[in-house]
Amino acid sequence: IGSVDSNPFVSGINTSPTVGKMLRSGGASWARTMLGLTDNMDFSTTNYIAMKVYTEAPVGTVLKLKVESTTSAAANEKDVMTTVSGDWAYYFWDFTGDPPIYE
Repeated sequence: IGSVDSNPFVSGINTSPTVGKMLRSGGASWARTMLGLTDNMDFSTTNYIAMKVYTEAPVGTVLKLKVESTTSAAANEKDVMTTVSGDWAYYFWDFTGDPPIYE
C-alpha cells in the first residue's frame, strides 16, 4: 500500500509534515509498492537513490529497492540493511554500473 500521510514521527532527521507511506500488509516478502515517475531516472550524474526511512523492523532487516524501465526492459534491485529500529535513518541504494537512463 502506498500513500501520502501526516508524519507520525516528526523528529530527528525528518521533521517534514507529510511522508510517503509504504506498508506491506501480510503479502509475500516480494510484494511491492509502485511509484510512477513523470520524468526519467538519470544515473549518469547521480548513481544512487537516497531515502529517509522509519521502520520498527529489527536491525538487519533487508530493505530492497528495484528500478525498472518501461521501454528498455532494464531492471535491477539493490538491498540495504536497516541500522536502527524505531527511528528515522538515511539509506542509500547504489546503482553504479546500471544503464544511465531508466524510462
